[in-house]
Amino acid sequence: MKLYPENLTQKIGFETVRQAALSAARSQTGREKLQSLSPSTQINKVRIGLKQTGEMADLLQNEAAFPLYQLHDLREHLKNAKAKGSMLAPDAFNEISNVLVTARRVKSYINKRKKQFPELKKVSTGLIPVRELEEKITAVVDEQGSIRDNASSKLKQIRARLNKKRGDLRKTINRVMKRAVKKDMASGEGPTLRGGRMVIPVQAEYKRKIKGFVHDVSSSGQTVYLEPVEALEINNEIRQLEGREKQEMERILRGLTDEVRGKRKTLQQNQRTLTAFDVIAAKAEVGIKLEGFIPVISEDKRLFLNEARNPILGLKNLKLASGKQETVVPLNLELDEKEACLVITGPNAGGKSVAIKTVGLCVMMAQSGFAIPAKDSSELPIYDKLFVDMGDEQSIENDLSTFSSRLKWMKETQKRADENSLVLIDEAAAGTDPEEGGALFQSFIEMLIQKEVKVLVTTHQGVLKIFAHDNPQTVNGSMEFD
Repeated sequence: MKLYPENLTQKIGFETVRQAALSAARSQTGREKLQSLSPSTQINKVRIGLKQTGEMADLLQNEAAFPLYQLHDLREHLKNAKAKGSMLAPDAFNEISNVLVTARRVKSYINKRKKQFPELKKVSTGLIPVRELEEKITAVVDEQGSIRDNASSKLKQIRARLNKKRGDLRKTINRVMKRAVKKDMASGEGPTLRGGRMVIPVQAEYKRKIKGFVHDVSSSGQTVYLEPVEALEINNEIRQLEGREKQEMERILRGLTDEVRGKRKTLQQNQRTLTAFDVIAAKAEVGIKLEGFIPVISEDKRLFLNEARNPILGLKNLKLASGKQETVVPLNLELDEKEACLVITGPNAGGKSVAIKTVGLCVMMAQSGFAIPAKDSSELPIYDKLFVDMGDEQSIENDLSTFSSRLKWMKETQKRADENSLVLIDEAAAGTDPEEGGALFQSFIEMLIQKEVKVLVTTHQGVLKIFAHDNPQTVNGSMEFD
């Protein structure tokens, strides 16, 4: 959908709806998709998107918990795995495994409910379980991201020897430490590590009384950290075994990275499909919060809103305590295929501006795949273009008064609008001489009607009310005020 002016999404409130969906999204990729989301003009795409949202809302409210979780962003991992001989870290494999588990469970969940949710079933065809890779990763990496002892028989042997040597080292160090403490050469703080080697803290004046190698000195200089000669050989063996352990772990991880590389395209497809589910679920959750329904997409340009509530006011209420929420007054509005323009009049603070913002926002939401906060009999056409003038575009930088900016907007709208456009004008003829402004906007609206544009206008000007009464394609509407 083409929008004018450029800040229309902010002006009409679509960014607030987008933010609510972003908050509901579970993944970074889902948030990115929602951030770039814009209303579609393809009727089939819109209908499918709305069906997906409707099915997901039904699923989330009435079915067992949907297993859409652990949606890690795999893009960097898959990029790092692309080169032959590359090696991913254990944490990366954990995230890949989690995504594979989610893909498998989501597919199974939807398959069991495919008759109830046919559109979601179509989305789930993009999920390809890779149980073999999932099991290979699980066999190597545990839930904490550590490589398991039995990842290979060689690693198991190395770690068994390492554990034995570390036990021998502790016994040897503790024996030397006990002798040193008994002779008042060391404090009782216990052995520690320096440079990866186990040492004992010895008072500096006794460092030559105990055979060994000094690895560090305390900041005060009164304590030295000494590796006893009895522990030297054991420490050396441990370092050698640690080197062998590292080599074996790298070999295992490179082999597992090869497996991931071979399934890169499948993993990318799974991530794209899970992202699609995430976006659908985020839209559905916004609709659930707003108590929304899926509108009918009309092919005869009928615009009918049955008790529509402004989505922004609805989202605002959700942030307030139940006792402080405000009543949102529903809007009833209809324009059939023969009616081109609706002129809305009424008192200040009567809700005229909210009414046309509600229409514009419901149109944008529906064409973006959101349910709208209106009764399910509501109908909306598909618009290719949306033009909105709220009469508040004064610009010091561009030396434009409010009325000058409106003239600029009118010029662009007249040039671009066509039979698939919706034009919303708030407070027509305000900001200038009432008589001249009324005549100008009347001629502007007449020109739009000739181009078969749908127009909604709010105004206080009597000349526009009379015009609406006299023109067969234009109808008057009013807001009641309590």
